[in-house]
Parts: sequence; structure tokens; C-alpha cells
Amino acid sequence: MHLLYKNSILLFYCVVLFVNTRLKQFSKTVMIAAISPADINYDETLSTLRYADRAKQIKNTVLINEDPMESLIRELKAENERLKKTLNSAELPSSVVVKGLTPKEIEDLKNQMRKEMMEQMETNLATIEAQNQAAFDEKLRQARLEITQQTVELPKKSGDSRISSKSKPYLSNLNEDPQLSGIIIHVLSHKQTGIGREPPSESQSNEKSKIFWIQMKGLCMVDEHALLIRHGKTGAEVELRALPNAVRMTKVNGVTVKNSVTLHHKDRILFGSHQLYIFHNPLSKEFADESKSGMEPETIDWEFAQRELAQATGFEQFSNKPRKKEEAILQQQLLELLPMVNEVNAIADELNKQRTFEVILLPPTAQALKYGESKRTKVMVRMICTNTGQMCLWEREKFMTRRFLMQDMYQKSLSKQLEDYLQESDPFWEPLEDLFIGIAPAFLRALAYRLDVDEELKIMDFVGDELGTINIKLIPCSASNSKSALPANNASSNKKDDVTFIEDPRELIGKPYSFKIILGSLNLYDSEQNKHKYTVYYRIFKESELTAAKMESNKLHTRLYSIDQITHEHLDYFHSEFICFMIYCSQFEKDVKKTFDVYSPAPLLSRRYSRLSVEELDDISKLKTELTILQRGLDSFSKKDKQLDKLYKSWANKSSSADNFKLLLEDVHKLVNMKVPSINLSTALEKKTND
Repeated sequence: MHLLYKNSILLFYCVVLFVNTRLKQFSKTVMIAAISPADINYDETLSTLRYADRAKQIKNTVLINEDPMESLIRELKAENERLKKTLNSAELPSSVVVKGLTPKEIEDLKNQMRKEMMEQMETNLATIEAQNQAAFDEKLRQARLEITQQTVELPKKSGDSRISSKSKPYLSNLNEDPQLSGIIIHVLSHKQTGIGREPPSESQSNEKSKIFWIQMKGLCMVDEHALLIRHGKTGAEVELRALPNAVRMTKVNGVTVKNSVTLHHKDRILFGSHQLYIFHNPLSKEFADESKSGMEPETIDWEFAQRELAQATGFEQFSNKPRKKEEAILQQQLLELLPMVNEVNAIADELNKQRTFEVILLPPTAQALKYGESKRTKVMVRMICTNTGQMCLWEREKFMTRRFLMQDMYQKSLSKQLEDYLQESDPFWEPLEDLFIGIAPAFLRALAYRLDVDEELKIMDFVGDELGTINIKLIPCSASNSKSALPANNASSNKKDDVTFIEDPRELIGKPYSFKIILGSLNLYDSEQNKHKYTVYYRIFKESELTAAKMESNKLHTRLYSIDQITHEHLDYFHSEFICFMIYCSQFEKDVKKTFDVYSPAPLLSRRYSRLSVEELDDISKLKTELTILQRGLDSFSKKDKQLDKLYKSWANKSSSADNFKLLLEDVHKLVNMKVPSINLSTALEKKTND
């Protein structure tokens, strides 16, 4: 029924009161009044115009919708600002009478007022901090109260129409967005509850197995995925049983459920690739103990669960809290990337692409960084073809791009719109490239003393395991004969330059310097792998481009590196850095799996990288350099001894004249001033012991 507002006295006054209230609360008011020239609407038009005229006389009062506590904090901050301005001013406030006071009394008065103002500011700051903490505590208490009082609605056919989430065991979801965590709750009100993507129909379930099914869709979910079984009279003990087709796809606290497991309060359960839930058991002893303790319960969120999954996978970075900013960034990147890798693995499995993906940590020691460049561990993704064993490494950005294409392909397959892809358009396809298999670090400390480096370096993979060796020589040479000193590719490199050894590397500053890089034979412990072609990449100092050296049998890679003028940076580079020789191996279309079994994912489950191995090699290189310097010193002492003996024999039969004595003194002086190389070996040994 349509009722004009003027025909109802109560409705009319309610409308007038509401409009008046609204008009008085805001500083700006816009009214739209409909009037009609028709005589039948004369009364309505006249009434509207009269009210519009009255509305002009209403005075607007601006009210700020502000919390009293926030208002108090704002006033305290304003007072603090006023006090700061007063403190910065050298004059006393105008309200203070200083007539008749001496300069000393005025200064004392200023100091007294400054002290009072400082105390007032400190009091205000303490009050602001206390109010902020009180506001936070109150909001936190209200949020927790809402969570504890939340209830779960169930269909009437399942029993009660409304059951408290505290009365029975239940599952609550975890989401990357904290606001969406705890929104989905499944109460385990039946003796047996099934989880599945396409469970049996309700009639079949009730007639045959008496199982109440919960439908969960998503990647790696099977039709009948798992069972949650309540045991005992009260049903306090809950067993999670992974069904045969979902054994690999069900995890509790990051650990795969092989058959069945008894759940405990606040266990984390992963169904499929991303269905993540927390198990709550109000009937358990753990819940009762937690309630009695009165302590704040442990916060379990999406990040906590992802850390747990990563640690169970083998990432040791999550065993402790990050101490440095770089470690925190690395953990954050892993937490972001690991769920994506799991998702992509699930998509590849669903589409039968015969691909597996895993996260690889590439340490700074394996990146051949420029000198002075920030050293950070790089997070990369490795794709492995399970059919051929071919591998490739993707940067994080490239993986993210491919992931979007894979998701699009999967969605099209679900909607039956997936068309045949060209090989180049398939996000799971990658052309064959040389495979990065390991590094061989060559330390440069000996070059600072103009000593040769002649090493058979160990080739280490990502986890620090030895794969083989490579012969490397670094030979200092003089600027005059540096080019002629380079050997031919197939010539022997035993010839050495006549370069003077120096005791103090600082003698090199401001002088030109050159040294040769000679790469010899490369041998891997697996004889089958020696049949492949290898390329070694390396960078010296601040070179913008990597140098590529193709390793061929019976041929040497030689290169001359020259420095126009040695600086302190070069000396620091020699003492603290190394040349990272990165070894790449060619891949073939066929029979790759047999060759690269050593690089299968199994050895990489520990997810550690060989920082310790590089440090040990550095210590060995340091000791070798110091041993060489000591040997040079011993040779100098031996040379002195021989010259002293020669000097004795030459002067034994000469007459004792003043002239002869003067000549003898000059010879002795030359012998005494001969430099003998020395080094404090105990310092290095002490450092190694402390490490």
C-alpha cells in the first residue's frame, strides 16, 4: 500500500527529525526537492518550499567522528609541539613577569621552566605510549574475543542447526591473506569424515560406509583423498588416514602421511597442493592445558606453515630466525616461491607434462660476481625432464612468467578448451642449453707477492660435493715480456717469467701488473661425463662480461690480464677474493638421464650450499702462500750463509790494513741489508682455530 508521508503524523515527524539531525551534523548540505506545477500537487509543493525556506535557517555544527583516546593523543602531541617551540625560543613567555629580577635570577627562571617543560614533554610521551599500547591491547582483546566466540553453521540434516566450534574437533583454513584465515571451518561431528574432490553421492555414502564427505577441489586432490576418524567414547582421539591414491599428497606438519597418523591439537594439515588447514581439538588434553596455563597461544599462520613445509623439504635456512637483512630477504623469497613451485609441479602432473620443478639456492660463491658487487644468495628454479633427465635453470622472474602461462593452460584444460600447442609456445618446453654443474674457486693471495698459482682445483656442485678437478695456473709476468710469455694452445706451460718476488704487496701500488691465466685438463670422476663438451666461464675483478673458455682435449686456454696501475682495491681483491671458474656441460637430446644421475634431485634434498667448503679452500690457499713465502725466506737465509762463507774465505788471508777493513765493512753491510721474506704465520693459524 502506498502511503503519503503527510497522511501519517508519526512518519512525518520521524522524517523531519531525521533530516534535521543529518543537517546539523555536516558542514555542507545539498537538498533536492521535487515540486510540481499541477494544481493537484499544490499542498505538497507549498510544503516543500516552506521546508526549504526553514532549512536555510538551520545552523550547521561540524562534529569530528574521532575516538576519545585518539583525540587525547592528538592534543598531547600538539602540546608537545608547543613546548618544543617554547624550548627553542631564547625568550621567556610574555605571561611571565621579569620586572625587578636580576639577570642571574632570569637565567635561573629560564632553566627552571626548561626543566619543567622537559618533564612535561616526557610525561606526555609516556602517556601517548601508554594510550597507544592500551588501544592496541583493547583491539587485540576484542579480536580474540570475536574469534573465540565464533560459531559454525551446519545444515539441519547433519544434526544441530548451530554448533559451537568449541564443542567438537574441527578444521579451520589457513590463507595467505590473514583476513581470510579461519573463514572456512569444517566441524568433525561424525565418526568418519571424508575429504575428496568428487566424493561419492550422499545416498551411497550413508548407505554403504556411513561416511560424511567434505568436498575440497584443487590441484593434487583426488576424488577420495583422506579420512578423519574419531575414536573413543567422546571422539577425542582423531586419526587421519590417507587413502591409497593420495598418499603423496597429504602432509601433517610438513611430513608426508604414509598410511595414517593420530592428530594433535593445532596440527597443520595439507591436502593436495594448497588446501591448508589447522586441526583444533577442544576435547584434547593439549587444549585443556593451554586453557589452564593462561599463556598466549602460539600464533600459527600461513607463513608459519610454509616455513614448516620448507624446513621439512630440507631448507636449513628456516631452522633459525634470520639474523641479517639478507637472510630475512632470502627467507621471504623462499616463502613466496615454494608454494608456487608446488603448484606448478601439480599442474605438470595433471597435464602429464613429465616435468618436475625444484628451488635451487645459488650462493654468491657460484655467481662470478664483480668485485664490490653485493653478495646475495640467488633463488632459482630448476626444471627437470623426468623422461630424458634434461635440466635447465630459470631466474625467478622467468619462472613467474612461465607460471602464469601454465596456470592459463591448466584452466583451459579444465574447461575443455585446451588446444594443441606449438613446441615454442608450450610454457613447459625449454630449448637445450649448457648445464651449470659446478664451480672451481682459485684464490689470488699469491699474486700479491708475485708468486705463481699452480693448482689442481676441485670442482664442487651446489651442495659442496666434489665432481672432479681442473688444472689452473696463474703466473705473474713482467710488462715487457708478457705477450711473448704466452704459450701456444698445445704447448707446455712450464716456462716461467723472471719476476722478482716482493715481501710487502704495498710495493706494487702505482705500478703496472700482468698475470697469465692458463686452464689445463678438466677431469670428472664419472668417466661417462668426460665424453661431454665443457665450457668454463669466469670473470676477473670488475669485468662487465664473462670470459668463455671451451675446454678441448690436448689444448690449453690461455689469457693475459693486465692492470695499468695497481691500487688498494686490487690488493684487497688479491687478498680477499677469488676467481670463480664456472663449469658448464653440454646436453644432448637422447640418453641424458644416464649421464646426469649424479645431478638428480636426491642429493639436493639437504638444500645446503658449500660456504664451509670455500672457506676451507681459502684457508688452504692462505697456508700454501705463507709456506711459499717462508720457503723463499729460507732460501734467502741459505744464500746469506753461502755468501758469508765466501766472504770469510776471500778475506781470510788479506792483510789487516785500514783500507781492507773499510772494504770488508762495506761487504758485511751489503750482506746484512739483504731482505729476507717474513710472514706472521701464527696469525692465520690462530684465526683458523677460532673459526
